[in-house]
Amino acid sequence: TSNSVPLFVLGWLVLVRSRRDWAISAVVIIICSGLAAWAFSPPGSITLGASGVVFGWLAFLLVKGLFTHKLSDIVIAVMVFLVYGSVLWGVLPGTSGVSWQGHMGGAIGGVASASLLHRHREPPAVTSSYPNPYR
Repeated sequence: TSNSVPLFVLGWLVLVRSRRDWAISAVVIIICSGLAAWAFSPPGSITLGASGVVFGWLAFLLVKGLFTHKLSDIVIAVMVFLVYGSVLWGVLPGTSGVSWQGHMGGAIGGVASASLLHRHREPPAVTSSYPNPYR
């Protein structure tokens, strides 16, 4: 239940910008978080919860402005950092019973999805007032 509010807030911030970004980032983050928890957790441990997705969307929103160079994305990143930045320590081992592996995997998935989505954007159409003589 402790992930409910950050999951809703961060997910909404990603969704409000683009449904495509929300869906693709969610899939990439879930896969990365799950793989990291599976590969690096101690044998016999059980990992449950949405914290990997929370960390993924947090990382996605924090780095998106680095890729897009849009002022709105940078402002969102600063606001998100001010509100949720302290939880970033959760990607490091520390608290017993907390899957830092899932947190780290989610954060890596967030950065990877921000990079992936930025690289696959269509470039803006170039328009000119001069007729194209090669048409």
